[in-house]
Amino acid sequence: MAAGAAEQELPSLLLSLPDGVILTDGNSRFVWVNAVAERQLGLSPSEWDGKTIESLVQARPDLAWIFEEQPTEIIRCWEALNCQEENCFLWGKPFTLCWSSQKSCPTCLRPAGPVGQGEPLPGVCSRCSVFKSHIHVREKEIVRAAEDRIVLQVTTAPAPAEPDKPVGRLRILRDVTQELEVSRVKNEFLSALSHELRTPLTSIRSYAEILTKYKDTDPADQKRFLDIILSESERLDQIIDDLTELRRLDVTRSVWNNRSLELQEVIESVLQDQKRMLEAKDLDFQVEMDPSCPRIWADFDRIQRVLSTLIRNLAKRTAQGGTILLKGSAVQGRREKDRASLLRLTLAGIDPADSTAPAEKDRAPESRDRGLGLGLLLCKHILEPYGGKLWTESGNGSSIHLMLPASRSEASRKEMGETFHQEAAPTARGPIRIQKTKKSILVVDDDPSILNAISFALTKEGYNVHSSASAKRALEIVRTEKPELIISDITMPEMDGYAFLQELKKDEAAKMIPFIFISAKGDTTDRIKGLKTGVDDYLSKPFEIKELAARVEALLTRVDRLKDLSRFDGLTGALSRRAFEEVLPQELRKAQLNGQPLALAMADLDHFKRINDTHGHLAGDFVLASFVRFLKRNLRDDAILVRYGGEEFCVLMPDVRKRVAWEILERIRKMLSETSFRYEKENLEIRVTCSFGVSGFPEDGANTEGLISKSDEALYAAKSLGRNRVVLYGEASPSSTTGRKSSISGNG
Repeated sequence: MAAGAAEQELPSLLLSLPDGVILTDGNSRFVWVNAVAERQLGLSPSEWDGKTIESLVQARPDLAWIFEEQPTEIIRCWEALNCQEENCFLWGKPFTLCWSSQKSCPTCLRPAGPVGQGEPLPGVCSRCSVFKSHIHVREKEIVRAAEDRIVLQVTTAPAPAEPDKPVGRLRILRDVTQELEVSRVKNEFLSALSHELRTPLTSIRSYAEILTKYKDTDPADQKRFLDIILSESERLDQIIDDLTELRRLDVTRSVWNNRSLELQEVIESVLQDQKRMLEAKDLDFQVEMDPSCPRIWADFDRIQRVLSTLIRNLAKRTAQGGTILLKGSAVQGRREKDRASLLRLTLAGIDPADSTAPAEKDRAPESRDRGLGLGLLLCKHILEPYGGKLWTESGNGSSIHLMLPASRSEASRKEMGETFHQEAAPTARGPIRIQKTKKSILVVDDDPSILNAISFALTKEGYNVHSSASAKRALEIVRTEKPELIISDITMPEMDGYAFLQELKKDEAAKMIPFIFISAKGDTTDRIKGLKTGVDDYLSKPFEIKELAARVEALLTRVDRLKDLSRFDGLTGALSRRAFEEVLPQELRKAQLNGQPLALAMADLDHFKRINDTHGHLAGDFVLASFVRFLKRNLRDDAILVRYGGEEFCVLMPDVRKRVAWEILERIRKMLSETSFRYEKENLEIRVTCSFGVSGFPEDGANTEGLISKSDEALYAAKSLGRNRVVLYGEASPSSTTGRKSSISGNG
């Protein structure tokens, strides 16, 4: 039968199979081979259409294994049932199909009707031992082209046939390469996990039994054994963390925050995190990075985790007082797609007695990753999406190698450095350092031991801590003590954490207090539920005290950072008007207490609307930011610069008399009128002038509203007199009336 005709007669289900299909009749002649099977075996229609298995195998002996008949004992229905109906068309045949579907066997176990009129039994055939005896499965690796190897699984089953005709064969060809690889990786993972879990568990059990059984153990040894138990429990916690991370990687891989990275910034962060661990073993950490090392394109947090895990791994295997050496170099890939530079890192653990690090070797990395622990498997899992590699070696010391592709997002390393510097510049404000002694924290948990542990630890960290075993009592503490952070359990009697949080939200003064949930409910559903209530963080029990302390500090720092950001104008970096309304009364009170003068100037850029109308608001924004930078460079360090609104600014000068303020601002006014701001985007040289109005304490009043009003009146006078001048409240302007007006010129 021709291939086209056969295809028309085949069931649509068979045609839609994603696997390869080969159908032969009872005479071993090909009826149909689908396109998937042709690709799997490298066949063309002319090689099988109208041919027999024998002729194909003669031409392609490499395919003979697919068509070999399995030499097994075949169960026949007439034998299985000891059938005596020799007139049945199946009786005595070497192959028999399910008699219920053939509707012909008089000994069918169904109690239905006369011979030949029974209905098929859906689902029975696949479970029938007679049918199963004719199915054979075999697997073999085949090579289709250079380096193109797949493992092919072939399932052979009887093909339906007409009565009194030989039974054909249906062969399903399935590529199981990926499944076998997944199985291999799973077995490797389970083996590593079993080893990782059993080792610390054995230590914990052994030392616990020693402490329990031998009551007279020396106190120094008891402390040492307890330290080991603590260390091994931390190791178990790290394993759980790694398992969680492995799961999270699969779920969140699509949202990794990849960017161009200079590895040095990752290393510095890692060393900060691992500082305590390195100091505990008196390990020296040395970095040798070749200047030619390229940037990499990766997620900062993921690569940080890789390096942290590798350093921890090496630290365990490096003797006390040893050295961990990190070497980085640029290499060229051997394959076409790897011709771009690669970054190669070698981490070596060197014992004190050994002065040399293990040499870098270039054997195929795939042959060296046996015995990787769970942490290293996690690292491999992170690196693989980037095309990275990881392998280990052991010698006099231990070494770990990894390879990462260089970033290809910019034309050159130099250009990338400049670009990222420019992007980072606007947010380059110094780090916020919270004053812990000024921060009060409320801890709520019905478990006394946990409540005491958290309260003790946070007190040791320097915070003022209030505690309560009851959420209802905690509400009273919130109203009286006004804590700056609340840590609460969820499952508590009388009122649980959710109800406690809802009560806080009803109080305008309390609803914005940062809030952390701690709970034994640690699965994803519970965490999501907790976070959806609006809390700032969620920590699952058991947790490390140092992690809780770190989260508390990070959250309080973030709150202070947000407060800091709200205090400054996002465009110019000057103090915001809202913050100025807090600062001015404070500075005025300070001046009153210390008997010092205070000057307040209102400033307004002349004809600023012309810039926006002529060159657009982006150019106007550029001028505002440039003007603030100009003022900051020329004002005293203790001067406070405020963006009051639009193109209006305030300058607050503590311990400066009004007349001295006039001299300072007059000097700045003259310098500004001779300065141009270059707007590179439009190739413009933009010049502006500014008018100032100044009032002072104590001569012009002792309240904030009065000083602002009088400075504003002086500014209005400066504008009325022709702009570009400094006017003191209550005096005629001593500044020149011939100041140059705002001018704008463009080059090209």
